[in-house]
Amino acid sequence: MLRRTVFFVTAIIILLPALSWGANHVEVESKTVYAGHQGSRIHVRADNDVILAGIELPLIIREVTPGAFITSLQLTFGDRLPYPGGPLRGVRSTWQVVDTTGKCGFSGEVWNPDYIDTLPHPVLGAPLAIQFVRANTFDENLAPGQDNSGSFILTADIGNTLGQFEIDTTCILYTHLRYAVPPGVTFTPLFTKGTITVAECSCPHHGDSDQDGFITVLDLALFVDCMFFCDFPPPVADCPDPWSPWLSDLDCDGFPTALDLSWLIDHLFDGGPGPCNPCACDPYPNSCL
Repeated sequence: MLRRTVFFVTAIIILLPALSWGANHVEVESKTVYAGHQGSRIHVRADNDVILAGIELPLIIREVTPGAFITSLQLTFGDRLPYPGGPLRGVRSTWQVVDTTGKCGFSGEVWNPDYIDTLPHPVLGAPLAIQFVRANTFDENLAPGQDNSGSFILTADIGNTLGQFEIDTTCILYTHLRYAVPPGVTFTPLFTKGTITVAECSCPHHGDSDQDGFITVLDLALFVDCMFFCDFPPPVADCPDPWSPWLSDLDCDGFPTALDLSWLIDHLFDGGPGPCNPCACDPYPNSCL
């Protein structure tokens, strides 16, 4: 775990000319998720333009709309910080804590249990405080760079209440958001919180090409027509798959193919399984069946 460090003014003055503070940034993804969806992934990007010996990322997840929250949570690493391994090695711990006055305003009350693994665990209540830590233990510093999707990943099961919750930075048991620069000087990067909107899933299932709410032989005819001419309307723009052409990707693998056509024929005439539900895919496509 990242060791507590003491700020030395002289060291900071020496480092300041070499640091471009604006390029050191932690950003929590803002997105729409669907009520009741299991396994929604929320990514946290970490960008740095200096070599880092460690990252300490405490977060607080708060209800904005009463009841709009998560029921379970799993913390993992990805992108530039895969787990296990990666350029920075360390552990991460979670706490569920009473949030009082906001950033660094915890009362100190801790709800057991505390978790120090990368497994999914039930959420006991809101607010929920969590912490990611990546510390250099084998001289494997993190080179300057930008995340593509996010080095820190929150995988959550979403509750059934519509509304919003937010993911902010805060203190967790007297620790702070910080980057560590060799040989031990720390500073606070810029931070952007994420707002997660819990919406009702009203997207048409794949295979319902005419979007009338039913998968019929007419949809099969439109599908065949699409394979050659693609002249029927695109799907609803605010659903998870606006780029997927004409709702013909029945298996949610990202490509409308002859396999999807076979799937639809089997469903209509032989009682085979129905097309995937695009609202259950996160991110789309993800082979959600």
